[in-house]
This record gives sequence, structure tokens and C-alpha cells, in this order.
Amino acid sequence: LDDISDQKDSSFSIYSQSSKDLLEKNNLSDPTENSPQILGQEDRIDANDNLSESNNNDPELGTLLLQEIEPTVNSKKEKPLFYLIGNFGYMRSNNIFSGINPVDDNLFRTGVTLLTLPALSDQTSIIASVGGNFVSYADQSTFDYDQLNLNLGIIHNFDDNFSGQFGWKNRYLFDGNNGSQFLNDHSLYLGINYKKPLTEDLTLNTGYDLQGNFSNPASRSQIINSFNLGVDYQIIPDLKAGLNYQLALSNFTEQDRSDTYHELMGTLRYSLSPHTSLEMFLGHSFGDSSNSFIDYDGLIFGLGINVYLF
Repeated sequence: LDDISDQKDSSFSIYSQSSKDLLEKNNLSDPTENSPQILGQEDRIDANDNLSESNNNDPELGTLLLQEIEPTVNSKKEKPLFYLIGNFGYMRSNNIFSGINPVDDNLFRTGVTLLTLPALSDQTSIIASVGGNFVSYADQSTFDYDQLNLNLGIIHNFDDNFSGQFGWKNRYLFDGNNGSQFLNDHSLYLGINYKKPLTEDLTLNTGYDLQGNFSNPASRSQIINSFNLGVDYQIIPDLKAGLNYQLALSNFTEQDRSDTYHELMGTLRYSLSPHTSLEMFLGHSFGDSSNSFIDYDGLIFGLGINVYLF
């Protein structure tokens, strides 16, 4: 493979907008809501067998913050055991690979996830999912990749506003051109989320996530602390605006590297139907890395559409 520096692409949560809808309907919080998720071609191995950011909670990636809608649900109707979720995302950035030599490009992602949420009690549920994504660049097609995600965790609601979660995630990345695997990443995560209504239409969202990644190649193993602070405003019943700030601190365990990543993101979310949502986001990323080839400064714009099928 060509010698490339760490790269950055869109970060789409393992759970799409539609899966957040399902969590909301089951009175649960998204275990990845405050976690920057990796999907990056930045994970590709360079000529020195060094990888750029590759964990599920990667600070080199912009975050597509998809939040839940609140569809009307018949409480007497039995909830299905499984949900099939489809999603499509688009992102454009003037520094899509987070490099010192910025690359302006568009990224597209199409994926599907099978999700189940069996309840252990009124406040606690298991969350398990398997999903896949096809990710491609408009100009940098050499870096296209495919992704397989597995997740198993526990979510507990302590009260109406406060929830916690822990679990395991596994991610495989494959070269989109020849199908060869270039990353196998296991992650253990622990997170807390707090939501507080400030007014009838305004909600404060805060969260903390600790994640340990154990990767093959081992040079990608790292520990990440991420913090999230945001507000949501319900403009009309089907339209919500949001402003979110995220800080992620990453310390690599098998190489001498530490990163600080900041992201400020504004979002508009529109519910097309109880099962379908559309989101637009615009934001700015910045930060520091001990790796001199990394520059996080960049503008991010994107769109996402999500639907659960059953």
C-alpha cells in the first residue's frame, strides 16, 4: 500500500437514527450516542505498517449525531424481537483525511443493521446487533472500504434522565477494492448519559464514554475518553435542531502517540414518518496530535437518511 498519513472520514454511529427511535420506544438510551464512531479509511496500513485512527471511538473522525424521534406507539401492541435498519449517509469535508496536506472530498456510506433489544427488567435491557456498511469516496476511490460491526451490551436506566451502559464491540474493515481484511478491532466500552429538560422544547444532553480498543495490528490499540455536551430544540413536532460539542482524548498503548480532538456540530433532524428520518449537519473539527502528520482542522457537512424496515 502507498505511504499515507492518518486519514479522516465521516463518523457514523453503529446505531442509525432509526435504531435510536427503537431505543426511545423501549425507554432506553443509545450506548453510542456520545461516542465518536470510527469508519475511517484512516485505518489503512501505511508503508511502515502503521495505522491511523481505527477504533470505534476515534477522535480523528467527524461524528454524525443522529438523535431519536418520538413516534406514536401503541403500548398494547407487542414489540417485535428484531429490527432491520437501513441507512444512507453523505459527508463532505475540506480535510477528509485529517492530514497536514488537506484533501477535499465527498464520502458515501450505505449500510444495514439487525438489532434486538430483549428486556431484563423495566429498567434494564440487552442490546445486540450485527451490521455492515459499504463506504466509498467520490475522488479517493483507492481508499474505499467495507465494514462489519458486532455489538453486545447492557443498558440500564437509573431514572427518567440518567442512564448507563457497558458492553463489547467488534469491528472488521476490508479493502473495498480487493476484499482483504486490514483491521480487526475489539472494544470494551462504559458510558453514562444524562438528559435534562430545560423548557418544554429545550433539552440538555451530556455524556461520558470510556473505551479500550484491542486491535490487530496492535499499533492501533488505544484508550479513549470522550465527553459530550449539547442542546436540542424542538422547533415543530417533526423538526428538531441541535448544537453539540465533543471532546475526545486518545492515548495509544503500543506507540508513542496521544491526541486531543474537538468537534462542534449543528444539526437539523426531520421526521419523515414514524419509521424514517432525515438529518443535515454542519460543523468544525480541530485539535492536536503528537503525530506531526495529523491536522484535525476542517469543516464538515453532511446528510443522512435512516429507516427501520421491521
